[in-house]
This record gives sequence, structure tokens and C-alpha cells, in this order.
Amino acid sequence: MADSDSDSAGSEGWDSDDSGNEELDREVQVETLKRAWAAWQAAEAALVDDPESFGPSSFGIIALGTVLELTKKLCTR
Repeated sequence: MADSDSDSAGSEGWDSDDSGNEELDREVQVETLKRAWAAWQAAEAALVDDPESFGPSSFGIIALGTVLELTKKLCTR
């Protein structure tokens, strides 16, 4: 297999901007943003009951990171 074949197959991440269908890509990102926001809200609600709980804290940080990353991507287009 030539180097160019291996470079073009599977070398791009799930969030690549070279998808060819920007409208669909944006819809997926908006839906992912909605889900990440809901996940962050659920984590915050769980922390009301047990503020020292590790699980909801780390889950919330991951969800919030996703919210911020997608907000940046969607606002810079």
C-alpha cells in the first residue's frame, strides 16, 4: 500500500472540518452541544445532593469542556 493511501484512510478525527457536508456537520455539532449541556445540568443537579461526590464532578467537567469546545467551533464559523 502506498503512503498516500494510508494517509487518506482514517487519518481524520470525528470532528474534522473536511466532511464535505458542512450543513450536516453543523447539525450534529448542535445536537451534541444540546446533549453536553443537558449532561452538565444533570451533573450539577446530582452535586446538590452530595457536593463532595467525585463522579458527578468529573462528569460535569467533561460535559462542560465539550460545551465550551463546541461553542467555540460553532461561533468561529
